[in-house]
Amino acid sequence: MAVAGATPQAVSVEVPKQMSTASERPKWGSRGQFIMVLMGYAIGLGNIWRFPYMCGKYGGGAFMLAYLFSLFCIAAPLFVCETVLG
Repeated sequence: MAVAGATPQAVSVEVPKQMSTASERPKWGSRGQFIMVLMGYAIGLGNIWRFPYMCGKYGGGAFMLAYLFSLFCIAAPLFVCETVLG
């Protein structure tokens, strides 16, 4: 509540020092490990293993070529871009 004629008092705010630096952060063991964790998080490992099995069982081997091509050339780069952007 402001009072006429009152002067504001100085307020000190402490800013905490940075606790960790970039060199202290934990890192992934390899790029492949990072990609596998992201795939497991985003689509689940059950779907990764089930889809190729079902294509092979019901005669979709030719489709697997187009699927793998689009997976590695289209979906994976888009997934990485989306993950980087947040």
